[in-house]
Amino acid sequence: MSKILYTGLSLLVVSAVAVFIFWETTNQDSQTRARPETVPQSAIWKGGLDGGSFFRCEENRDNSTVSCRVFNEFSGQVELSATYDLSTLEDEIQPWSIEAFYDKISGFDGRSIYLVGSHELTPVP
Repeated sequence: MSKILYTGLSLLVVSAVAVFIFWETTNQDSQTRARPETVPQSAIWKGGLDGGSFFRCEENRDNSTVSCRVFNEFSGQVELSATYDLSTLEDEIQPWSIEAFYDKISGFDGRSIYLVGSHELTPVP
């Protein structure tokens, strides 16, 4: 009986440690993630388990666009500098702010910025 109890407790402890390590290594945000020197402090990291990118965006209220520079999370090199049309998102981000826009970013594929809710922003030609 004690051997079964010891084995069960050992498995529980090992599992708890593994979950803790997994949580700590995947629960990083732009404040804790290592930032290459070439990435501005104002850039926000967004990504998931498979990686991410640093985003530095500025809004242009006059024509409902946002200009973004997207930086590689490891090298800090600019992967893309583009302007995106936000006119289709007016109802999605209310009230509008650049911080609310950052909160909606869920991914980047080298060209398009993906937002929560299955929205894809492609660069304006």
